[in-house]
Amino acid sequence: YSLRGTFHYGLCDLKPMVVYGFPLYFCQILIMLVNQYQFLLLAFFVSNFEIGNYNATVSLSAILTMFNYAIALALVPAFSRIDPAKERSELQKFFDLTVRYGSLILVPVSTIAIIFSDELVYILYGASYTLAPFYFSLYTVLFLFTGIGYSVLESMFNGIGATRLTLRMHAL
Repeated sequence: YSLRGTFHYGLCDLKPMVVYGFPLYFCQILIMLVNQYQFLLLAFFVSNFEIGNYNATVSLSAILTMFNYAIALALVPAFSRIDPAKERSELQKFFDLTVRYGSLILVPVSTIAIIFSDELVYILYGASYTLAPFYFSLYTVLFLFTGIGYSVLESMFNGIGATRLTLRMHAL
């Protein structure tokens, strides 16, 4: 094993890693820029009171996001074992099962969070955050889309190596 042979082997592996990883990296940069742009727009057009309520909503939704990402991260290795070209029916069956089982967790938790949004905000932030329950209910509706594959699509695309589809999805 020479240093040159090891280095050459590393360069051959670098190209597929970059082709796979760059769209995912770019997605994260895009999400970060959109979030910064969103807060910049909020600073110009709404009051500090409304921004505070929105920040409370985003902080509170981190609990639901944690459930969502835990499911999504666990699915990437499972999807990576399926070859979409050869095992299309298996991919469809596995996708349907993961949507169904992910919905068993996220849809009830999201529904409970929407129903008890007033109480959750009051307990965690106090009575002064009057807009946060409405914002939180509206924000939490996003997690109800798990029933149609919202939290599974990204994991499936990343698992089967279609990271450019993930980039397009986030760009839209």
